[in-house]
Amino acid sequence: MGVNHQGFTGIDTAWQTSTFLEDQNLGATAWAGDTNGAQKPGQTKGWGFDVNYPNVYWNWEAQLNVFGDAFDPTLGFLPRPGTRQYYESVAWYPRPATNDNPWLENYVFGENYNQITDLNGHTQSSKLILTPFGTYGFNGNYLNLHFNREYESLSTPFQVDPNVAIPVGNYNFDSYRLEWDTPTASNATATLILIALVILTLTDSSEPTRGK
Repeated sequence: MGVNHQGFTGIDTAWQTSTFLEDQNLGATAWAGDTNGAQKPGQTKGWGFDVNYPNVYWNWEAQLNVFGDAFDPTLGFLPRPGTRQYYESVAWYPRPATNDNPWLENYVFGENYNQITDLNGHTQSSKLILTPFGTYGFNGNYLNLHFNREYESLSTPFQVDPNVAIPVGNYNFDSYRLEWDTPTASNATATLILIALVILTLTDSSEPTRGK
């Protein structure tokens, strides 16, 4: 039996500043890698970048990672090779006119979106989370309302158990989620999570469009 030799070469870099637009935080990272002596044919390279703007009132992030179908970092586990993975988020944290209420430090309004495609651009999955309203308190409590829209495309049947398989198709899932949590440092704590109006639809071949 022969011995297979496989290696990995990679580079990454990071940059950040706290003086963007005079007093704002801004950061960026980037990476690239290549598998040497891959055990299967295909694209052996991968690369990606992330730009983030984490500040008091506004917080946004944009990210892209590309993994070849023969890309193998050797150490660690890559769950979805052969994909392009996109992510972005925007959040606004306005504060009330007065801060004398320990239960209310700031409001939150935002969204984040994640999409995974194959290397030809076909969408495999996506998830959109809208937060039309939320609050955070000085004492650690929070109240958030979320609307979630998820999409999954199955090119082969997915076996749930030996007797049940989800057929090939494109699936959309819609749900609403309400989260409420009391301060963890108090004598008594409570957590409430409600999920309602979950809708599953099956389409023949259409791919998702954002917000639809």
